[in-house]
Amino acid sequence: MEERPKGRQTERNRQGVVATLTFHEAINYGAVLQSYALQQAVLNEGFDTELLNYSCEAIRASHYAAGRGVKAKIGWLARSRFRTVKHAKFAEFRENHLILTEPVRKDELRAYCDRFRLVIVGSDQVWNPAITEDDTSYFLDFIDDSRRKASYAASLGVRSWSESFQPVGTRLVRDFSLVGVREQGAAAYLRTAAGVDPCVVCDPVMLLSKEAWERMAVDPRQARPYLLVFGLGRVDADCLQWARRIADQMGVDVVVLHNGAFALSGVTNVRDAGPEEFLGWIKQASLVVTNSFHGSCFSILMEKQFCWFQSAQCSDALKTRESRLEDLLDAFDLRSRRVSSGDALAGPIDYERVRGRLEEYRRASLDFLRRMLRS
Repeated sequence: MEERPKGRQTERNRQGVVATLTFHEAINYGAVLQSYALQQAVLNEGFDTELLNYSCEAIRASHYAAGRGVKAKIGWLARSRFRTVKHAKFAEFRENHLILTEPVRKDELRAYCDRFRLVIVGSDQVWNPAITEDDTSYFLDFIDDSRRKASYAASLGVRSWSESFQPVGTRLVRDFSLVGVREQGAAAYLRTAAGVDPCVVCDPVMLLSKEAWERMAVDPRQARPYLLVFGLGRVDADCLQWARRIADQMGVDVVVLHNGAFALSGVTNVRDAGPEEFLGWIKQASLVVTNSFHGSCFSILMEKQFCWFQSAQCSDALKTRESRLEDLLDAFDLRSRRVSSGDALAGPIDYERVRGRLEEYRRASLDFLRRMLRS
């Protein structure tokens, strides 16, 4: 299907407009690409849709926060040139690819959303109060009619909510017409804690085809074959050492996509890539080394050889979020892609088998989305 340009809509579907709410303003590849993917999936089903142009204060502040301490502030200043370019590319992506409403403040949500027949929250960690600072707008508490609110692939980001937030979150989740979550762990937790029966669905990026993402990708100007390192948090010494060793065995260069303040030695540093360029770096890689959920999703979608690198230096925050990756790898029987510093690279992935699982996963998830849209 040809993508509908921003701001231009065909004749309104007689059933009304569907809104989506997620982290579209985050300077994060996975966040903005899944925002686009869910909107495109709704359009593909023949429904007019708009992305609710609301972001909580915590998300907006994270774009510009320098962090605490002198070292953090020095790093923030050192990244300023790359950050400016990268932010501009994300803004251009949103302008070109997302059908956004006008900006909406928290106190305007209730009145503004009366115009939508349905509001879908998700995907991404919209139900992680540590990210939103307990902003319950992502639980659609501004809509009174439960028939008009649903979630698609909402993620908690953690195994369970805090003791203080659990009564709030469970009460709000019970008021949804349909609950779709991204992880098996989230579904099990909500069944026990909230008494709801969530459907586990794929991340929105997996609703679109390999060909759709490859058309969007901007290929890098990289003459030699390369191994791509992309991860959450800083790229640590264990990962770089392992990547260099594997790259030497393969006879390829090492490219590192990161947000670090300073260049890493002996590799090609990429610190200002936009969303389309991110897709291009994955598309052309000989091997992807990542600890990112969406880095793994796009590796699977583009049928790349990849591995999830687990470092001994992994922070507690990253360890808490590993369940997302574990669920993803389990869904495709790819646990063998998990490696650490002393490991050899596993054999090649059999993508014929993975392709069948992806088609089944996508079909079931689209069935859930259609039921939501037509309810």
